[in-house]
Amino acid sequence: MMMLSSLIVHKDFPRGRPRVQGMPPPQAGLGSRAQSRPARSAQRRITGDPVPLCPLPVPPPRKHPKMPTSSKLRARSSSQSSIKRPQAKVPESGAEEPLDVGRRERRKRDARTRLLRAALELIADKGVDAVAINEITEAADVGFGSFYTHFESKAAIYDALIQELLGHFGAALDRMGEVLTDPSEKIASSIRYVILRGQKDVLWAKFLVLTGQTEDGITRGLGRYLMRDMGAGLQAQRFRLDDPAIAFVAIASMVMGGLALEVDYHKRGQPMIPGLDSTDGLGERLATVALQLLGLPLKEAHTIARRPLPAVDLPQNPFLPEEVARSK
Repeated sequence: MMMLSSLIVHKDFPRGRPRVQGMPPPQAGLGSRAQSRPARSAQRRITGDPVPLCPLPVPPPRKHPKMPTSSKLRARSSSQSSIKRPQAKVPESGAEEPLDVGRRERRKRDARTRLLRAALELIADKGVDAVAINEITEAADVGFGSFYTHFESKAAIYDALIQELLGHFGAALDRMGEVLTDPSEKIASSIRYVILRGQKDVLWAKFLVLTGQTEDGITRGLGRYLMRDMGAGLQAQRFRLDDPAIAFVAIASMVMGGLALEVDYHKRGQPMIPGLDSTDGLGERLATVALQLLGLPLKEAHTIARRPLPAVDLPQNPFLPEEVARSK
């Protein structure tokens, strides 16, 4: 009590802070605050009763928001889960892959197809030996370096064309053996299908004419199927041949000559051989002569070569221009 009662405000105490009575007043020059307020100290001079300490103002209590009840939380979560959020697109194949990866793969496939199409047109026109890689890339509108992204060399793109155009087509023709047990009928039907394809796809016919008599055309193209069917007929004693090798060369050359007739007829609008009014029925006529070379009588060969063709799902040329492919 004595200490509290002895607290008074000294006339020279700055800002009215309390000090104990009997303490010496602050000396002049000890602080700028004591020197700068002589008038205020005089106004605050209080004599008599001590000045009580004023407590700091207490801020009002903060109002916290009410926490939602468990039922409201459940309702809010169910409403948020019902919101439909956009999903990433999945490719048609069902494989979840990033869109940029799918785009890159499509661009690579498109570039490869353009290269193969350009190579097909150039090789069918000039032959594989007369075509350079830069000609292929310029015709395909692809960078020269991009060629080696898809193919190691010109021979590699040539091999790919043989497989795509002749390998798949020959494999489809070979499946006729599932419904045709007579080797002569299978050979006749294969010849007719080849001529029909040449009539519809002249670019394919030109490529086959240039490659059919080469080693690749014989070992990996349509020639290998003809050799195998001829061997099966000889083993079954269906064919009678004194020189099977020459018979093979004669039949293969005859089919290539028929395709060359189709190409020339498409170019000039008329057959180049007198007496051949049109190429209609060319496949049947060639098949008749081929069966005669294999030892069949003329009447039987004529009948077999004109039987209804078995249904075969033949692959289309994947490198045709889009407008030509739509017209097929």
